[in-house]
Amino acid sequence: MKAERQTEARHYTLYLDTNDGNLLTGGIDGTIKTWTQDGELIHSFIAHEVPVRGLGRVGQVLVTIGTKDGRIKLWNWQSRKWLVDLQEPVGFIRNARTGHGKLAILSKGESGETHNVQVWDLNLIEQFASRVA
Repeated sequence: MKAERQTEARHYTLYLDTNDGNLLTGGIDGTIKTWTQDGELIHSFIAHEVPVRGLGRVGQVLVTIGTKDGRIKLWNWQSRKWLVDLQEPVGFIRNARTGHGKLAILSKGESGETHNVQVWDLNLIEQFASRVA
């Protein structure tokens, strides 16, 4: 084990930022925290008013995914400035994962009967974000 840190916030999701080796966590309180590999807190900001279900990063774009608000937000990584929502809210987001250049989102519709799976290409998300930045 390289490092261990205690934190008062409960975290829902973890993302290893392979560009600079830092870790990102998304909390139940809607906060995104950036940590060094040694467990030192670098930065913290509020991304959602609900728990953060998923995180992803492509280039200079950070993707955050809320649970109950169903929002997929795009942020400028350097400034931590919100750019735009990727789409209209999609209902309750149950799970989200990134891998192989894709973002997959599993959501439940308002009625609770409809379940959706969306797969987004992270490079297309980055291009979209660069047009609105």
